Amino acid sequence: MAQLERSEEETVQAIKDWWKENGRAVIAGVVLGIGGIVGVRYWFDHQQQNQHQASQAYSTVQMALQAGNRELADKAVAALMEEYDSTAYAVLGALGMGRLELEANRPGEAEYYLRWALDNSDIDEYRHLARQRLARLLLVEQPEQAAELLDGVKEGGYGSIYAEIRGDIAGAREQPDEARGHYQRALLGAENALRRQLLEMKLAELSAGAVAPNSEVMP
Repeated sequence: MAQLERSEEETVQAIKDWWKENGRAVIAGVVLGIGGIVGVRYWFDHQQQNQHQASQAYSTVQMALQAGNRELADKAVAALMEEYDSTAYAVLGALGMGRLELEANRPGEAEYYLRWALDNSDIDEYRHLARQRLARLLLVEQPEQAAELLDGVKEGGYGSIYAEIRGDIAGAREQPDEARGHYQRALLGAENALRRQLLEMKLAELSAGAVAPNSEVMP
């Protein structure tokens, strides 16, 4: 019995000694763990709030774009790009503003917004759209830059569209044989009846000795 009591005393003493040596570290670990949980929760709450505010700002952009109010749209998109640049809403706003500038025949302003969307988006679909629109814009007067923009791009499911743009670039460079090859490839992958009709028209124009780049409906 005495031996058992001594064993229990030794165990208790060992625990006390261990706590004396490691207690602070344990407490610090618990505090850090709680702090980490609180920090993660704060981060998620902040992200949700940021997304909500960005969504509201983008609603203003949409209304301005639909109304064709360039001044309001420009201010709203600038605020999105500055305050919510890490969100998809800012990229969508830049894409919308780029299209508005294209339709208003302001290529310099359109290029700025399209390049911003391309450089700041981490969503492949938006990057493809920005790249395609920018290439169509550049090929008219800067076909070499348009070609460089498409060099090495992973086309994904957009092979037909990229082939058509490459055909337009070849046409702008006065390379009809190369353009024809790209258009034929684009035609094979075209799923939309309107795009097929437009591609057939481009091929017919090439056969007639004329090249009309960038005449398709912009995606």
